[in-house]
Amino acid sequence: MARQWLEACLAGPARLGEFVLATLPPGQRQRAVSHAPRQLAPDFALPDALGRTVQLSALGGRVVVLNFWATWWPPCRVETLLLAQWQREYEARGLSVVGVSADEAGWEPVRPFLAEHRVSYSVVLGNEVLYQSFGGLRSLPTTLIIDREGRVAATYLGAVPAATLRGVIGAMLAAE
Repeated sequence: MARQWLEACLAGPARLGEFVLATLPPGQRQRAVSHAPRQLAPDFALPDALGRTVQLSALGGRVVVLNFWATWWPPCRVETLLLAQWQREYEARGLSVVGVSADEAGWEPVRPFLAEHRVSYSVVLGNEVLYQSFGGLRSLPTTLIIDREGRVAATYLGAVPAATLRGVIGAMLAAE
C-alpha cells in the first residue's frame, strides 16, 4: 500500500468523481481543493480502535475533520497530534475528528501510536472500498472538512499548515 501511495503521488494529477486528486509539485507541502457545490460525503461504518462502530452519517449536525493518515509518515504524525488537541479543544462547539489509518499492518502500529500520543478521537482502518468511495484517494495525509449537513466543504492534499486548518475549522464551527 505504501508503494501504491508513493507511486500515485509521483504519477501526476487526476480527476476522479467529485474529488480532485493531485500530486504536489516539488517543494509544495499541501494543496487545497474547494467543493462548489458541496457534495454529500460518502457514508461508511467501520470499527474504531476500541471496537465501537464509527458511522460518518451519525455525526450529522457536527463539523467533521476526516483525516486519512499513516503512522509511518512524519507529516501525518504531526497532523494527528494537532487534530487530537483540537478535538479536545473544540468538541463542545461541535467538532468531531475521525482518522482513517492507511497502515498496511492494521492495528499493530496504530493502537500503540494512539495510546502513546493520547489521540482523543476515533480512528478506523481504511480499505480500498472506503478509498474508492472518496474518489480513490492517493495522497497522505488527506484531510476533508465536512460541514454540519454532511457535505464536503474542502479537501486538503498533503500536510496542512496548522493556522490554515485551525482557521477553516473555526469558521465552520462559527457558521450556523
